Amino acid sequence: MEETSREAVATAVQRVAGMLQRSDQLDKVEQYRRREARKKASVEARLKVQELSDELAKQLWMVLQRAIVTVRRDPTMLVSVVRIIEREEKIDRRMVDRKKQTGFIPPGRPKRWKDKMFQVLEGTVGTRIEGTQSVTREADKIEEMMGHAELYSECDINQLEPLLPQDVVDELLSKYVQTFTSDPGYRTGAPDPLVDPACLQSNITGWLRKALETDKKDWQKETEPEADQDGYYQTTLPAIVFQMFEQNLQVAAQIDGEFKEQVLKLCLKQMNTFLVRYREEAMTYKEEHLRDRQLPQCYIQYMIAIINNCQTFKESINSLKRKYSQASEPTDSDAAIERTLSDVAKEGCQFLLDEVFLDLEEMTSEALRRVVVEYIKAVMQKRITFKNADERREGAERMIKEAEQFKFLFRKLAAGEDTDRLCGAIAAIAEVFKLTDPTLLFLEVTTLVSKYPDIREEHIQALLAVRGDASREMRQMIIGTLSENKVSYSGLTQPIFKDITVPTMTMTTMNTMTSMATAKLLK
Repeated sequence: MEETSREAVATAVQRVAGMLQRSDQLDKVEQYRRREARKKASVEARLKVQELSDELAKQLWMVLQRAIVTVRRDPTMLVSVVRIIEREEKIDRRMVDRKKQTGFIPPGRPKRWKDKMFQVLEGTVGTRIEGTQSVTREADKIEEMMGHAELYSECDINQLEPLLPQDVVDELLSKYVQTFTSDPGYRTGAPDPLVDPACLQSNITGWLRKALETDKKDWQKETEPEADQDGYYQTTLPAIVFQMFEQNLQVAAQIDGEFKEQVLKLCLKQMNTFLVRYREEAMTYKEEHLRDRQLPQCYIQYMIAIINNCQTFKESINSLKRKYSQASEPTDSDAAIERTLSDVAKEGCQFLLDEVFLDLEEMTSEALRRVVVEYIKAVMQKRITFKNADERREGAERMIKEAEQFKFLFRKLAAGEDTDRLCGAIAAIAEVFKLTDPTLLFLEVTTLVSKYPDIREEHIQALLAVRGDASREMRQMIIGTLSENKVSYSGLTQPIFKDITVPTMTMTTMNTMTSMATAKLLK
């Protein structure tokens, strides 16, 4: 036995030594170890996901068990629960379809949360009914009969003597009959006040107002709105509104077909009034945002949700009409609702465009300034000189025309209030070129300097050089006078000539021209 153990140990040692000498075997061992570690991590992660799913289910069933109270206090929570269950049902159907193709289905699927939801709701309703039935019909004592008024006709009035004397009963019955028959509002065949149209209209108006107020609070949240299955932003407002309409129409359908039509017309009428208010609130939301564009943080996302809600409203209205209305002809309310929804969607899109243009306005203003600066720079850097008055006039008219084109373009782009001043710089330079009487040149240049104080001497020299007919004495006089009466630059307006540099070549050309003119005068 000991010899066998020694041989086994020796064999094991020999194999391990062989593995240590072969790096490929060590790599296989390491790969196997990593594979097992990944499998273990995957299993642990799946177990955590399953635990989260179970915890979510517990929370859902807890909310559904309190559905009777929650539907009045916080209907939004109940809507969220139903949506989660609907989403899981869709995933269940998709997994079942995939199983038919591949034969594989993830563990825990299908969850069948929808069936469980109905079971919980049924149990909740049953518990509520059992809890309110405090007195049974099989009670032996006649005093307990008062818990069931429908048993009154089966009992002899003499049996009520332990509770009430005979004279008191007669007096109560007499007063009841007298009060009931003397009510001026009572008419045989009159509708029950519970389904009175005026009362119903008041209730619908109140419900719609509360739903809109709740939705408005969501607009101020710092989190993005919910998205539907296609990823489009939306709020819970359409679902809440049409769930309320659906409940009222279901009750009306059980009463009478004609009354159902009346309730549907009333709902559509109130819907039009509600959408007008919805439009006003969206506009107020936009105006509040413009006061401080940093708030609310998710303004763009909720404005998109408001626009998307219009399509949901339209589809839900058509669905209600198909389900509860026999008439196929459109009504006045239909046209008004469609028009209001279209206005809300168009205005919402315009609000989003305004937001974009507000961001671009500053860049557009800078773009106009750069265009004007580059244009004037190109004029001053050209190595040309007008030879006569006709050339100066043609060049000036072309500059004025192009300045008007710039003004027209950037006004459409909302470049700001500086559009006229920036484009006016090109027109002012054109007037310097266009002037036919050289003796008035000083006045024209003075006007240019007063409008644009940031212009420098080299700019004026370059413009006079391009004009071509200013004598040396006139240039010196203009430059000297302007230097003595220099206009201070306030810095309140956007500078134009600060970024315009006159090339050395232009100054050299001017000096050459001045030297030639001086030489001619000396001769």
